[in-house]
Amino acid sequence: MPFSKSLYTIKEETPIFKRMVIDCEKVAHIIVNFIRQKVEEEAKNGVVLGLSGGIDSSVVAYLAVRAMENPSKVHALYLFDITSEKQFKNYAQEVARQLGLVFKEVDITEESRRQGAYKSPIIRFTTIVPFLNKFLIWASNKVIYPLFFKKSGFIVTLERGASCKNWVSRMIYNTIAAAVEESFNVRHRVRRKILEEYSQIHNLLPIGCTNRSERIKPIGSLYKCQVRQLAKWLGVPEKIINQVPSPDMFKRVGDEEMIGYSYEKIDKVSYVVEHGLDENILIKENITKEEIDGIKLLHQLSRWKRRNIPECPLIE
Repeated sequence: MPFSKSLYTIKEETPIFKRMVIDCEKVAHIIVNFIRQKVEEEAKNGVVLGLSGGIDSSVVAYLAVRAMENPSKVHALYLFDITSEKQFKNYAQEVARQLGLVFKEVDITEESRRQGAYKSPIIRFTTIVPFLNKFLIWASNKVIYPLFFKKSGFIVTLERGASCKNWVSRMIYNTIAAAVEESFNVRHRVRRKILEEYSQIHNLLPIGCTNRSERIKPIGSLYKCQVRQLAKWLGVPEKIINQVPSPDMFKRVGDEEMIGYSYEKIDKVSYVVEHGLDENILIKENITKEEIDGIKLLHQLSRWKRRNIPECPLIE
């Protein structure tokens, strides 16, 4: 059963996180009305989303069912491939079962393969031997990229290899960062195309499930910690809320390992930057100057993702 904001306690009672506590009932009301309005404006029969089994898509599914007031008007597709982990499939099935929405599973492996998602030797190898993924990411972030680029692999990827100074660094970039990024992008495109085609066939509005850190993006104004607050209020299963965030495209590796920073620190730094607050408040919360500068660079390099984004409700 959903609980009131007054009963919700954020993991860390720090000055920044206290500022980021949301009125979940109010936020849910805004998002539900936003979805309902867009469906009505475009004369759609309902909505469709990709249900990955993660917290973001689960929250959107719960909100969509509230907006449509009829679970049969909410269609969710679990779009998996050879790299997907079984637990996410189980989570997606559980959410669909709890909500009673229309649920379909679609294997995108062959289409992704045709479009080159697994052509890179490193992707093929780690797909066959997934336990090496964690070692690859660790070695890249702790040894390879600091040595040859003086920065993290995620930043090198966002820079699209601009910091490559010689043939060695260019080879490393093409072999690891660019290969992983292209593999991810191919699968994103395949999933988006399937959702778009499905939406056209059934006259549904496709809605995106990414948060702040598709046609419309209902939770696009929320930070990760705020999505977690909303998930608790909505009654999303605890195991989904507490799981390690993952793109589910690189087995046994989570988002934070690939990015190089925790969402907790990303949320805090992003909030301070976007609200023009004194950065010293971050130092007092045990975030180092090096981490602040790194996350600020990530924020700057990903700015293009926040331009011309799909329409999302404004939540202050």
